Amino acid sequence: MDPAVLAFVVYEHNKRSASADRLGAEVSRTLSELLAMEMVFPSVPVHYRVKSLESVIAKVSRRPEKQSLDAIQDFVGVRVVVRFPNDLGPTTELILRNFNIAEYDNKSKQMNVDQFGYVSSHFIANIFDQATDPERPKCVEIQVRTMAQHIWATASHQLQYKHEHDAPLELRRALNRLAALLELADAEFGRLFEARTEYLTGLNETLSDTVVLNVETLRRTLDVELPRANRAVQDDYAVLLGDLARCGISNVGQLKFLVKRQLDNALEFDHQVVEIERSRLGKNGIQIAQLDRPVAMRLENNAFATHTGLIRVMLEYQFNDHYKAKRR
Repeated sequence: MDPAVLAFVVYEHNKRSASADRLGAEVSRTLSELLAMEMVFPSVPVHYRVKSLESVIAKVSRRPEKQSLDAIQDFVGVRVVVRFPNDLGPTTELILRNFNIAEYDNKSKQMNVDQFGYVSSHFIANIFDQATDPERPKCVEIQVRTMAQHIWATASHQLQYKHEHDAPLELRRALNRLAALLELADAEFGRLFEARTEYLTGLNETLSDTVVLNVETLRRTLDVELPRANRAVQDDYAVLLGDLARCGISNVGQLKFLVKRQLDNALEFDHQVVEIERSRLGKNGIQIAQLDRPVAMRLENNAFATHTGLIRVMLEYQFNDHYKAKRR
């Protein structure tokens, strides 16, 4: 590389890395908030990286036309790893709706026959606020993958097998099997969620009392029987299922009987906790963000316990001698 070009690249990278880091953090935070609003839960937190100086130099060496960092579209890269294929559509729509997208590529559709693997979708989002920060990159790359795609990408990056001829002949068959298995895993997860949707549609009618409790019938029964204000997006229904079974509650009718007897007691208990927590936050404010912010959001609905929490309170009132004396 020409020494003058190298010096310019080093200068640009040093001058603009701090602004690039702030941009990556901002886009990651925005994406996390948007995904939460759409009830899409990444398998790992949304994360970002700023391309290292070594990587930038290597890229400019391969492609001399990219001497300016503004020409390197993935100088700032943000990655979203969703759990399952059915999350890809909502995530793609969310990104297209909320960012100014200059380019969108589904890399798996562009793979040559001699390429291994299972790769992600890439978006190039334009950034327009350089007036307040002239060093801010003009774009950011957003990658969206499933867990299976992420496993393949991580492994292939370490192995450096992007094309079939990159791998030793003795390993190619194993690599093709692995890529096929990961793609099959995503396909089967997709079919599983379609089957689950059909099953849940069949639960729309009122469940009879004799229906055996499982995670889905438990969730549906609690949605019907308990206040919406106490409902949580994610709740530990599987753990509660075991708690109910240990108390001899195994079908919808037995659960409804418990709710009928103890709902008033559970809601009164929940109201007391709401007042205690509201007083604590009013006095001390948000101290531990990860713990206190979710509490504050729940208090806005005048609720503290989730649906599973209310049922656990009911179990205490029904079966615990200490609470039996306090119930109505």
